[in-house]
Amino acid sequence: SSDKGPVQQLAAVAAAEAAAAAAAAARDEAQAISAALSGMVWTRSMKRLYTLVDRCLRHQEPVLLVGETGTGKTSVCQLLALMRATHLHVLNCNQHTETSDFLGGFRPTRTRDRDLPQFRAVAQELLTAAAWQLAGQAPPQQLASAAAEAASP
Repeated sequence: SSDKGPVQQLAAVAAAEAAAAAAAAARDEAQAISAALSGMVWTRSMKRLYTLVDRCLRHQEPVLLVGETGTGKTSVCQLLALMRATHLHVLNCNQHTETSDFLGGFRPTRTRDRDLPQFRAVAQELLTAAAWQLAGQAPPQQLASAAAEAASP
């Protein structure tokens, strides 16, 4: 292609490389799906589970899967994540799992005696500022700083 300039040749090479990379990614994805499917036994209940979870995902509904070990809950989710090209976070739960395991929780502070006076001082400042604001006036600190600012040349 001597009639093409260097910019067009470079663009053609870049497009060819992008197409080859996309084809390789699609081939890898197809192999991953094939490998995932090859180890699954598609019983009636497995097909139903896949269909129901897929519908929930399509309608952006949350899903909680509960059942005996080995019934395919994780496998169905892994396959759906693979088909949708999304990342899957697996949380294996048991009878001792609590809400705080998902959301976190409060822990008691060991420095309460040291932190309490500082907390009280901050709370008092906030309450005082709120009282001044409700009264429709500026707190004395703000008045003093405004007066000092106005007095400076």
